Amino acid sequence: MKTQTTQYLSIIFPDHDKTLKREISQYTISSLINEVCRANSVNIHHFALKTRKREIVQARQMLCVILKIYSAMPLSEIGWHCGGVDHATVMHSIKTVANMCQTDKKFRGKMDRSILFASNIIESRSGVFLSHEFWKYAAKKLSGKLKTTIIILDYTEVRKLKAVIADKEREIRMLRGEIARSRINNSYEFVD
Repeated sequence: MKTQTTQYLSIIFPDHDKTLKREISQYTISSLINEVCRANSVNIHHFALKTRKREIVQARQMLCVILKIYSAMPLSEIGWHCGGVDHATVMHSIKTVANMCQTDKKFRGKMDRSILFASNIIESRSGVFLSHEFWKYAAKKLSGKLKTTIIILDYTEVRKLKAVIADKEREIRMLRGEIARSRINNSYEFVD
């Protein structure tokens, strides 16, 4: 039987149970706070203030959801990072975000982008990469909403591309060396 929190999380992010729960450092949490504040146009210094302004409250609620999806922290610790609230407030935040995602398309897009950016931040800090299914889900959710193209590659494709890039970089270095040597040789030819 699913708990209420799990039901609400599956509304926000259907594959939340497939994500790898991990310990998240304070530095990563600060980066997540920066990202959530940027997504909601909130000044980072106002994030921890005891205020009920909609933008600030939504930023804190989004951070609660992101930390619940990606971290192994208990709700009370998540609440501490989200402005010093208790576990019941974190549960209410998850419920509120789930309801907002169902009713407000603009908020849903903002939440999807924040989840995607949060996963990138967490991956870059931990060295653990999310599943291929996650990226398919993210690409489907964000298709047409971003001005960039999301390309989904398997790990083997990534290794092949890295090898090709390394070869091209080697070629470029060799060409730069040849150009520098030819400039040196040409400069000596014009000296009397």
